[in-house]
Order: sequence, then structure tokens, then C-alpha cells
Amino acid sequence: MSLHKIFSGLGINDYLSFIGVLLIIYVTHYYYKYFTRVNPLPGPLPFPFVGNLPQFILYKANAREFFDAYQKKYGDLYEVHLGARRIILSRAEDIDKLLMPSTK
Repeated sequence: MSLHKIFSGLGINDYLSFIGVLLIIYVTHYYYKYFTRVNPLPGPLPFPFVGNLPQFILYKANAREFFDAYQKKYGDLYEVHLGARRIILSRAEDIDKLLMPSTK
């Protein structure tokens, strides 16, 4: 029995079911890794694939307001996830240095 015969008998519902199962497995694994971290930093709960980008968009992509709001909520040391990147932030003064254009 060849692979072509196996896959030719599958319908669109079979493919969608397979993709759905893979997605559920990925999301379960993502949150399992997130909640079982050793010494986790405080921060907002990220979404799979996009992290905290939806919250960032709610601030109309104003990075300063976004980071200030989370600093007030979580303290001087916290983490956010922008896309697949985990960003660890400390104080507002340090954030200003990161957001300023270089003088070089």
C-alpha cells in the first residue's frame, strides 16, 4: 500500500482534524512549559504564537505606555513575550535607554 493511496482516501475533514489535534498538542505543550518554569518572573500570560502582541496592540503600539503599565502592575522586574521572543525588563530608566536612538 503506497502513501498516495493512503492520502488519496482522506478528505478535507480528516486533514482539518489532524491539524486541530496538532494545534491542541502544541498549545498544551506551550502552556505546560510556561507554567512549569523554574523561578518564573511575573508578567502577563502570553498567547501561543503571538505572545503579548494583542495587549501591545491595545496600547496602539505605544511601547512606553505598554511597558509603564506593566511595570506598575508587576514591579521593576517582569517579562513580556512579543511574538516568540521573551523579553525581560527591569526599570523604566533602562527601557528609555533601549528605546532611544543611538548617538553614535
